[in-house]
Amino acid sequence: IQDNQNARQRDIEANNSTSASWLSKNIAPLLAITVIFLTFGIFGWLVSGEYQKEQENVIFAVLGSLTTLSAGIINYYFGSSVGSAKNREALLESLKK
Repeated sequence: IQDNQNARQRDIEANNSTSASWLSKNIAPLLAITVIFLTFGIFGWLVSGEYQKEQENVIFAVLGSLTTLSAGIINYYFGSSVGSAKNREALLESLKK
């Protein structure tokens, strides 16, 4: 959680800086968009079935990595789910007892 907060703060500071370059202000969103598009692109490629059977293991490994990265990106930009937050609060409350 602390890592996400630090990264968000860094993004805010970079975007508010008058001396920061365009790239430093936009690198995180550009990388995020690239990973999301690659993930959906590979999903689409798999659905089309236009790959060789020998490539399947490598494709699934790459897709698994991209899917994990995509989940992290969505969590970074949109936060964790409300249900997850409620579960965490319930756990913390039970630990206090």
